Amino acid sequence: MVSAEACTVTDDQWQRIAPLIPAPGHGGRRRALAMRDVVNAILYLQHTNCGWRDLPRHFPKPSSVRTYYDRWRKDGTWERIHALLQR
Repeated sequence: MVSAEACTVTDDQWQRIAPLIPAPGHGGRRRALAMRDVVNAILYLQHTNCGWRDLPRHFPKPSSVRTYYDRWRKDGTWERIHALLQR
């Protein structure tokens, strides 16, 4: 089994990724989740190929992670993040 630590972004990687994360919408609630935790959860899912429901409990709720992942895939954010991490 892959450890969650093996799928976390480093401080240096996060410094480069953070500007790619879209800002929250105007007039909405403040984000309750740390976006770094969401990115780490997505990386864990992709690295382990586990199902959304099998996401370990120390990550945000799978439904929340899925919402961000779907949104970021649709608007191209995840592709940019992934490309940056591959460099």
